[in-house]
Amino acid sequence: MENICDAISIFDAANRFGVALKGKGKLYSSPFRRDEHPSFSIFGDGKFFKDLATGETGNVISFTAKLKGISNKEAYKLLLSEFDNGSFNAVSSGRHSLDSLNEKKPRKGDINAPKKLLWDDALAEIVAKRYSVSVGSLKHAFDVGCFGFGNSNKTGNVWIVGDNRKLSYQIRRMDGNNWKFSGKEAKAWTLKNSDCSYPIGLENAKDKQAICICEGSTDFLSCFHILKTLNMLGTHAPVAMLGANHKIGIPYLHEFAGKVAMIFADADEVGHKAGMTWANQLKDIAAVAMICMLPDYALKSGKKIKDLNDYLRYAHEQGKELNPFRM
Repeated sequence: MENICDAISIFDAANRFGVALKGKGKLYSSPFRRDEHPSFSIFGDGKFFKDLATGETGNVISFTAKLKGISNKEAYKLLLSEFDNGSFNAVSSGRHSLDSLNEKKPRKGDINAPKKLLWDDALAEIVAKRYSVSVGSLKHAFDVGCFGFGNSNKTGNVWIVGDNRKLSYQIRRMDGNNWKFSGKEAKAWTLKNSDCSYPIGLENAKDKQAICICEGSTDFLSCFHILKTLNMLGTHAPVAMLGANHKIGIPYLHEFAGKVAMIFADADEVGHKAGMTWANQLKDIAAVAMICMLPDYALKSGKKIKDLNDYLRYAHEQGKELNPFRM
């Protein structure tokens, strides 16, 4: 089964709907406005577009929606009706359906998805101390919808990462213990029906120059702390992939167009592979896609630095300048 965004290019859609794209290479005259000097970029083997004059970006679905004056949901259905020969998979990536881009179904699972993220000063102090981050950086993450607290019927208070799109959530126990479900243990628990291909925090990257991609919830908080310390939150957006085995979902790739993508993958074999995968996904989309290597240092405990939170702890232990962007 093929993914519809992989199978149909913007050129295919334009040709089917009678639109002649005039230009050459990657630059064409915009089909949506008068464009005497071609400034409509089509890239990624025809999968993505960016209007260099307006900054608008998208894939074949959003291109079709704009072309026909319809919603993304309607455009998806139109593309299916025009091109489907029974080979397309209705699920775009991970567990996220294109049919639900505009309408999300309620989540059901062992842990109920939070209706809203809550703030608690005392709990914030505990999280800040445990992970060597500031309460101020946690409050900023809360203010932009990426962090907060909730309650689990099984364990009591939990801390949560997500964002205002409500596509994915990951939670950790306030007591620091592991989750135990179905005979398995895990430090973090990704809520059932979360779209793990969605980079949490991407909602806040629209007006930013750079996107800092990290792996997991603790590195996500560490990235907020580092960027706040360096006064870079105005230009850089932290985002988190919830696991090294997940690719960035196709519906979200276009949101990296024209931005600097800085990847802080874990310093192990699995993390290196994940970093390379994300960099390869973004190399033709982002202005720059770079992997930021963690230094080969060790904590006082002797543990080698593995992730961004370890780097943060090391900087605090050693009293060193906190700036992983100069590594």
